[in-house]
Formats: sequence, structure tokens, C-alpha cells
Amino acid sequence: MKKCPNCEELLGDNAEKCFKCRYDFNLKRVITQDELKQQREKEQELINKKIEEEQKRNQKNAEILEFKKNFKVTTGYNFEGYDIIDYKDIISREIVIGTGFFSELDAGISDLLGMRASGYEGKIAEAKSMALNLLKNEAANLNANAIIGIDYDITTIGNNMIIVSANGTAVEIKKKD
Repeated sequence: MKKCPNCEELLGDNAEKCFKCRYDFNLKRVITQDELKQQREKEQELINKKIEEEQKRNQKNAEILEFKKNFKVTTGYNFEGYDIIDYKDIISREIVIGTGFFSELDAGISDLLGMRASGYEGKIAEAKSMALNLLKNEAANLNANAIIGIDYDITTIGNNMIIVSANGTAVEIKKKD
């Protein structure tokens, strides 16, 4: 236990301040009311800054969600009611996903019984969704608002790894007048 040299209050060994008399062990003196007020103002400024940063982050996230909601994708090469203003670039993303033991077991039983392998189907759908999201992110980084000609290629490597490759062309589109 540590004792406050100013008021004799018993404090914990790691105490930096005595809250009874405002003695500061680092400064080795009692903190004045003005210093305490300044310290509280600085703390409030930091809190306000963090709140402002959080609000900016929330605003940015809302803008990204709105952008993604309006983002258009197609396996075709145009959008009805829109003009393609600019072809940005050909984009491609790959996802490698493991199927796991239970998918392997499910596939073996399904093959034996002539049924659908739902474990593999789920993994492929998940990988396609991830690849499409990565494509959208890449297109957005190119200032595109749509992707045309989306194509998926699915390959297996080893016994339990699936590669899903998604390709397309990032474009900027504008609604026709």
C-alpha cells in the first residue's frame, strides 16, 4: 500500500493520484483547480474528437452501403435504360476455399447414392459471393459503378480445395434521359 504524502490517505501501490486531495505522484504536488479544469477540458476535447471520427466513419459506411446498393452487375454486356460512358478495365478475382471433411463425406455419400452434394454446393455459392464482392470493390476503386460480362470459372485442386475465379469489365454507366 502507498500513502498520500499530503493527506495520509492509503492508496494502491500503482496509484498515480490521490482523489481525496488531488495529489499527483508524478508532479509531486497537489493539482490546482485550474489545472484540473484544463485537464478535464482536454479530456472532453479528446472525447469530442473520437465522437466526430465515429460519426465520419458511420457516414462513410452509409455512403458505401448506398453505393453498393446501386451498383449494377450483369453477365451480359449492357443494361437496359443505361449508356456505358467509360470502360474502366478488365477485372478478375479468385477465391480459394477448403471444403472440409464433412463436405468430402457428404460428397462421397451423395456420389454413392446419386444425390446432390449440398456441402459442395454451399461452398461454391459462398466462394462465388465472396469473389463477386471482391470484384465490386475493385471496380469501385476504379471509379466504376457497374460490371458487365461477369463470368465464373470453378476448379478444384487437391481433394478438398475449390478455386472460384470471377472476371468482368468494370464500367461507368449513366441512366438514359
